[in-house]
Amino acid sequence: MNQPTGAGVAFEELSSRRPKLQIVFVHRDSAVVERSVQELHRVGFSVELHLVPDVQHIKSHPRWQSFDVAVCEFPSNPSDQDQLLKTVATVPKDVPLILLGDNIKKETAAALLLHGVSDCVDVDSISHLPVVVRRTLSEKSLRHERDRAEKEL
Repeated sequence: MNQPTGAGVAFEELSSRRPKLQIVFVHRDSAVVERSVQELHRVGFSVELHLVPDVQHIKSHPRWQSFDVAVCEFPSNPSDQDQLLKTVATVPKDVPLILLGDNIKKETAAALLLHGVSDCVDVDSISHLPVVVRRTLSEKSLRHERDRAEKEL
């Protein structure tokens, strides 16, 4: 039986030890979801994908507490955007929310960040998603460390 050697062994060992990224998607366009997952795979993430029909279903999902991050479609319709802003407040803060949208204005992105969204990524720049996910996970980890340290005091 041929065993991989050298760098192949190191890569296989690394990928087998890498925990899966538990990600929940709220998006109507399956092509965007597929491209997002491909970008995450491209940089080495191992992804376990869950799809839900809308943001409200994130917290009702039986495994919502195990999600590392949520990626949600940013609606183009202004009234749907207002509804999203109201709904964002109900999403558990333990699940960072990243929005994917077309041409999100800087003012709108700033308002979303103030309402609890972790970040916004333009669909045309989907290759930025892995960087945003890494930063978001890092911030989540730092928050958990800070909370743990505060409880120990």
